[in-house]
Amino acid sequence: MSKKWTNWAGNQSSHPHSWVRPQNLAEIAAVVKDASAQGRRVKVIGSGHSFTSTAVAQDILIEMSYMTKILAGPDENGIVELEAGMTLSALNKYLFQLGRAVENLGDIAYQTIAGAISTGTHGTGENIGGLAQQVVGLTLVDGVGITVVIDENNPLLHFVRVGVGAVGIIAHVKIRTVPKFTLHVEEKPMRLSYVLENLEELTTRNDHFEFFWIPHTKWALTKQNNRTELPLQPLPPFKKWW
Repeated sequence: MSKKWTNWAGNQSSHPHSWVRPQNLAEIAAVVKDASAQGRRVKVIGSGHSFTSTAVAQDILIEMSYMTKILAGPDENGIVELEAGMTLSALNKYLFQLGRAVENLGDIAYQTIAGAISTGTHGTGENIGGLAQQVVGLTLVDGVGITVVIDENNPLLHFVRVGVGAVGIIAHVKIRTVPKFTLHVEEKPMRLSYVLENLEELTTRNDHFEFFWIPHTKWALTKQNNRTELPLQPLPPFKKWW
């Protein structure tokens, strides 16, 4: 029996016929071209963080764990080009050392950049675009193994960056970054009725606002994040863990 693949939640799994770990763009193209000639189906996985069956591969599975390099940047416009298998956490560390950051992120940093944008991972903020909106270019391998470079002037970019893999395999990503910034975080419970009645005002006056309803109660836990110039005041280690 072939090696078993399982997603992070454990609710999706498969035993693909072939499991390939390409190390560059040319190797991805070669795998797809060969699969196309044989009429075989290809699926790509990143960190397997999605709980859907999108990445379940019964035929050929391409794993992007070897494609994790920074290719260029940041340039004078803050644009970085990286391989699609790099995780958000690794990208964050790289950018932080250079005084840069991604403008908006979700709560989880384990995803690969390609997986995160393809599935619409977003973050919060009424006036701040989600992660995919920061993408300004992609290098794609289409269904017959042809490499396609897409820049921000190409309307196809809008379809590919949240395409869930339907248009092709994302190999390289160009993403716009911003100078790194500090967030002031305020977390507190609020009445669910108050949150719902004032949701527009809460989302408008905060850079980032989110809430989590506590089931079977009338309460919600809220989180308000706002950019600040104040000195860093990180939580003590135990309080942060708690």
